[in-house]
Amino acid sequence: MSPHLSIRRLTCWLGLAVAVTFTLGCSRSSRIPGLIEVTGNVTFNGQPVSGGMIYFEPDVRAGNNGPQGFAEIIDGRYSTLKGGRGVKSGPNMVRIEEIQPIEGEKSRAMLFYEHHTEAVLTADNTEQDFEIPADTAKRKGRR
Repeated sequence: MSPHLSIRRLTCWLGLAVAVTFTLGCSRSSRIPGLIEVTGNVTFNGQPVSGGMIYFEPDVRAGNNGPQGFAEIIDGRYSTLKGGRGVKSGPNMVRIEEIQPIEGEKSRAMLFYEHHTEAVLTADNTEQDFEIPADTAKRKGRR
């Protein structure tokens, strides 16, 4: 066997090993140790928020750090398992944004721009509901 053939074969095997490692690593990105999956409801004035995003930022003031978690809000419900990212357990700053409907969907007025709150999340406390207070309502002239 020629040395040139051996190097080519080795290169192919190394390339395959890197590709498999990369694929497995990406498929487990939401399973980072210390991240938990969170679900819940988001309401405003007792009604489900029709669309938006919820973000969980580890509260560094309380000694918690790590990646930001997030999830899409659809018909008042969110889940980091469905297209989002898990949340760092412990104290988190929570930001909830309402998003206007995509062009072509049923038109509606926005109820609020964004709401900030806090939550302490643990593996035993993964169902977290949020009620947007009335004083967060959209105000004229405010962007």
